[in-house]
Amino acid sequence: MNPIVRYTLLFMIWFGTVFGFYLHNKPAESIEPVQPPEPLVQIRESETQNATLNLLKAKVTRLESEIETNTQLLRTYEANIDELENQKPKHAQKIKTSTAKTESQKPAKTAAQPVQRVPNRFNTPINGRPAGTNAGTQRRPANTSAIPTFSANSMKSYLNEAANRARRCNGRGNLQIRLTVGNNGRVSSVSAVSGNLKGTATERCIVNEFKNQSFPKFQRPAYINTTYNVRL
Repeated sequence: MNPIVRYTLLFMIWFGTVFGFYLHNKPAESIEPVQPPEPLVQIRESETQNATLNLLKAKVTRLESEIETNTQLLRTYEANIDELENQKPKHAQKIKTSTAKTESQKPAKTAAQPVQRVPNRFNTPINGRPAGTNAGTQRRPANTSAIPTFSANSMKSYLNEAANRARRCNGRGNLQIRLTVGNNGRVSSVSAVSGNLKGTATERCIVNEFKNQSFPKFQRPAYINTTYNVRL
């Protein structure tokens, strides 16, 4: 074997032995665990909480200021109310004195005059004879003050009065009429609808009695339409 080759092999064996011995005896290095970086989410959440806290603090401060302002206004109103309460007896005394003077200046009441009834203008001759002279003289007087509302059901008592007067008309049978009452308490229209008395002189007598019927004034509605059946 060539000496160079032999020396080369021996060197490589020796170097490998030394290097292996070194690696075998080298102390193990301690490996520290790598800490992961803190997440950015926690930082952002902290900033958001701080911002929310600051907003709440500002809102509380504003509400405290409003409460203080309202408290001052309430105290002012209470002071004004107390002042008005103190002035109330004086004002009431002035009103009482003024009322007494007005009552003393009113003229003395005179005795009530009897009401003169106007004869019925719609007496219609029936079978050549005039209707009863008392027909239409017992009408309910119209009210001067208007009531808030009026309905067809409220009209029944007034229609019954007209029907009682219509019984003085000569004839026998029935007549259904339709009438319209305005909110001024007056009958604006009366017409016969059906019945065996339609087209007779008795119909004209009955219609006249319902024309003369007075109703109370009312505010609502503007007028009322209704039907009524008259039996003789």
